[in-house]
Parts: sequence; C-alpha cells; structure tokens
Amino acid sequence: MRIAVIDSGIDINHRRLKDCRICGLSIKWNKGKIIFENDYEDHLGHGTGVASIIHKLNPIAEIVSIKIFHDHLVAKIEILISAINWCCENRIDIINASFGIFSETPPQKLHEVCKKAFELNIPIIAAGGDNISKECYPAFFPEVFGVYSGNVKNGNSYGKVEDSPVEFIAKGDNQRIATNNDTFIFREGSSYACAYFSGIVANRICKSKKKYPINKFKELLLNECDSNIKIYRTLKKNIISPIIINHDINELAYELFNNNMKLSDFGQLALFPVSEKEMKSMMNLKELCKCRISLYLDYPRRFKENNGDIAIQDWELSDEDINKFDTLVIGYFYEHFFRANVDFGYRILKKAVEWNKNLFFYDSNLKSIVEKELITTEYTGKIYCPIVNTKTLKLLSFFKSQPNIKTPVLCVVGTTKSQGKFTTQLIIKTLLESEGYSIAHISTEPQGELFGSIYSFPFGYNSTISIPHKFWCIFLRLLNKAIEYYNNPDLILSGIQSWALPMAFPEAATGQELDSLYYLIGLDPDAIICAINPNDPIERIQRNITATQLVTKSKILFCTITPWQIEYNMNNKKVLVSNRKILLEDELNERISFYQNQLKMPVINIMDEKNKQFILDTIYNYFS
Repeated sequence: MRIAVIDSGIDINHRRLKDCRICGLSIKWNKGKIIFENDYEDHLGHGTGVASIIHKLNPIAEIVSIKIFHDHLVAKIEILISAINWCCENRIDIINASFGIFSETPPQKLHEVCKKAFELNIPIIAAGGDNISKECYPAFFPEVFGVYSGNVKNGNSYGKVEDSPVEFIAKGDNQRIATNNDTFIFREGSSYACAYFSGIVANRICKSKKKYPINKFKELLLNECDSNIKIYRTLKKNIISPIIINHDINELAYELFNNNMKLSDFGQLALFPVSEKEMKSMMNLKELCKCRISLYLDYPRRFKENNGDIAIQDWELSDEDINKFDTLVIGYFYEHFFRANVDFGYRILKKAVEWNKNLFFYDSNLKSIVEKELITTEYTGKIYCPIVNTKTLKLLSFFKSQPNIKTPVLCVVGTTKSQGKFTTQLIIKTLLESEGYSIAHISTEPQGELFGSIYSFPFGYNSTISIPHKFWCIFLRLLNKAIEYYNNPDLILSGIQSWALPMAFPEAATGQELDSLYYLIGLDPDAIICAINPNDPIERIQRNITATQLVTKSKILFCTITPWQIEYNMNNKKVLVSNRKILLEDELNERISFYQNQLKMPVINIMDEKNKQFILDTIYNYFS
C-alpha cells in the first residue's frame, strides 16, 4: 500500500513517524516550468501532521511525500496537476489532498487529471474546506472522495453528508497534531479529517478480499458509515488551511498595482476645479507629478492666471482647449452649493466624454453618475477612481500566507490638517529615488497615483473606502505583503489623513475622528515623521507623538514644519473654520528653534532644500 501525501513535505525524524516507511520528492515552479527535486523536508508542519494521522491508522502503508507547499501554504494549480499526474504514473494506491481551491469555476485541467486517477482506480481523498457554503475543489468533483470535518470521537469512524458533492465526514475536531521539528500543536479542520479518512480507506482496501471498481468502492463506504456523525457548520479559530491558487499570483499582483490605472494612458492633464484643496496640491507640486498639467479649469470668474498657466473663465470649453489634454482630473464640483457651478462642471464633463477624454475621478459617487448618464458604447476613453472594496480585499487574500514583510515602513503623521503631510511624503520619495532607492508609496490622497504612488487608500474627505474599519488592519497588512512580493522595494512610505490624535472639537465631529488611528495600526510603521503646524501648542504635539508611539511602537525620527500657519477656531455658528498665514523666514526659524528645544528632537522646514541631506542621512542611518 502506497499513499501519496501531496502537501508541505514530512519531518521524517518526528517521533510519531518513527516506524513509518517514507520516501518522496518536491515539485516547484521556476520561471514558468515545473521542476522536480528530491528534497521533501517539511518547514511548515502541515504535511507532517497529515502523514502522522495516516500512519496512526495504517502503520504498514508506505507514505510517499509530494511536497508542493514550500515557503507558505499556497501553491499554483499547475504544481498540483503535476503532482496528481506523477501519482498516476508511479503506482500510488491512494492520494491524500488536504487542501482545496475555493472557486465557482473549477479548472478544467484539474478535473481532467482527477478523472484520470479515477479511471486508474486511484482514490483521491480531498478536504472539503472549512466553510461549507463555498465550493471547494477537487473535493467537489464527483470522481473525488470529498471529506468534511466533524466531531468524531473514534478516528476509525466516519459519517456521510446527504445530497452534497462532499459526501464524507471524518475526525477533524481540535486535537494534538504532529508538526515539524518533532513538536506538536493543537489544530482542527478538514485537512486532518481528510487524513483520517485516507487512513480509513487504506484499511478498508487492505482488508478487502475483492478489488472493487472505485465507484462501487465509494458506494460501499457510504453504506457502512455511521449515520449519527454530523459535520461542523461554522468556521473555527484554530484552522490553518492550505490553498491552491487557480491564478498566477504575479497576475493578481499586476491587477492590483498596474491594471486599473497606467500612467502611460494619462499624458496631458486638465484639472477641475482648481480652487479645491486637492487640486491646489496638484498645482503646488506639479513638478513632482508624473503627468504634465496643461490646463487649469475652475468655476467662472473664480480663477486667475498663474505663472502663465492657461485658465478658463468662460462658460464653454473650446475645441482649442479640448485638444490640450487627454485626461480630465475631476474633483468634488458636484457638491458645490451654487447650482450654476455644478452645471458648468457637468458641461465640461459632457464635452470631455464627447471627445473621448480619459476621466480621473476623486469622487466614486460622481463616477457612478457619469457612467450612468453620460457614458455610451461609443465612448473609448478610460475611467479611473481609486476605490477600495471587498473585491480588492479578495484579491489581497491570496497573499495571506506570504511571510511577514521585512521591508521597512515609514509613515508621516500630523497634528492638524493642511500642514504638508502629502508634500513631505513626495519630497522624501523623490529624494530617496534620486539616490537609487526603490520606494513604494501608498497614498491616502485620491490623486496619489498621478504622483507615482503604487496604491491609493483615500480615507479622507469623501472616502472611497467601502470596507468596514474592522478589515482595515487585515487589508493594509496584506497590501504590504503584496507590495513586497511584487515590487520588492527598499522602503514602503505612506502618511495619514488629518491628525494622528483627534482634536477636541465635539461640535464639529464628523464620525471620522479615529480613521487615522485605524490606518496607523494597519500600516504598522517602523518609524514616524511628524508634521506640525507653526502655531501648535507643545502639549498638542506631545500628545500626538505619545499616542502615535503607543499605537505603533515606532520611533519618531524628526518633525517637519512648513511656512503655512493654520489657525482653527469656532465661528458663531459653531462651525470649525481655518485661516492660513505664510510666515516670514525669521518667524519660521524662531518657531523651529522653540519646538526643537521643547521636543528634544530635530525639527526642519521640509520645503528648505538645505535639509535634503539631513533627511537622507536620518532615514538611511535608522534603517541601515
């Protein structure tokens, strides 16, 4: 009796496998080709646990380890197909597959190789998954013996599931399982139920005086089951389930980071309306933008010409102007309180659509309106809005078994709004890239990708994040794993929106006061740069620094300051308002000196080019 365990390898020195006959091989994917090797040492422990259960039930069988899980419990579909093919060609009697693909469209090639084993009378015993509401393959194939987990006291007993593609139930409750390095761990799930059932099938075959065709053999097993055994119908905490991916993980990463928006599609930009805060940052940082800004649009009679840039003040967009850009970047004009301005913006959009211009939206609601009312089958432009939803989270879930990242993470936080956090991030990104470093920037501003950010998570004004806060941490940790896998950067850089610690303005509460803390916890930075306002009280800065360090356990490298002094007050209607003042050089230097003495850490003007070397040296020395 030869039982193949397609898994993570086997620890042949484990005490549970002391008298077991074991041989094996490893199958890898290397540059688009299948590679066979002799090594089947288990570094993950899952295969050792499965093999030990089978050996406990049938100690005379030889176990053939086919290692397909290497650094983590994820493998490509091509490797699994090769493993089953190898079993069909090498006198294997039973195949144990304690894993699965969750998919509503099972891979045809996997089905074909399972039918091949079926025709050769080789039972494939496969885990049915630990969520019975999802289709799991190969267990759902009719040619396969699918197994769910149940509370079974006797490991030699099993049950059946009526009217289900996964017909069998075996022992999968919480139990002490062998793992790598001759150790044990408590685990549960259909992976181990599958192993128990492989042992049961092996014993039934060994004891049988007659060799039955596989379909008759399955029928016999169903007739001999214990009808009192029931399946688990809920997910459990201790379950560690390997997965087979029906997609190339590189293709998934490409879809995440490149497929939605390609800067090569966006060459000449027109901005509207430029009087908005987000558009002003585009104008102020235009030299750092990856696309050329060729047209500045605003509401009628609101915008003046600036440094020779083109300004449109008329109520119509001329054909001459329309030829100056290929992409219209659209802000939040739809929320303007003057109906005439909304109508003006709508006419600009309509004209852009008629001329097949690309549309880059900050507002996902406006994008939906335009797609419904203006976009026709004749439109050939591209539409983009940085949206984070459950679909994105599902794509990232394929990276959950990647190891924890080793790439350092740097985050810019702040004490108030409008103090240059995004500017600081772009300056740092540009400086480090000029020194040859690869920087992966996660933007929390909607326009981030136009500045070369690898991803946007815009949770500020009119957030386009539709996943609940409780998933932010999971999302961001997986995003960092995906970035490290796909881009392998030297540094991951990001920054929060608004302030790190909510300000005490209860009358102006928005319901988003804790968003930045959620983001910080999920991003899990190794170091922090704190942006401060020239009129911030020392107490506010210290409270923000303390809160940030408590949440992240990171070091504050230095503080940045800009010449823009923002003052927040409550007006007579109890509405939070701000005034902006530009400080003279002497005033700013005085504030820098004061903060350095009080905070006992460096404080620099981020806009002063004299500080470039200090920024580079500080970041390099900390992370090297």
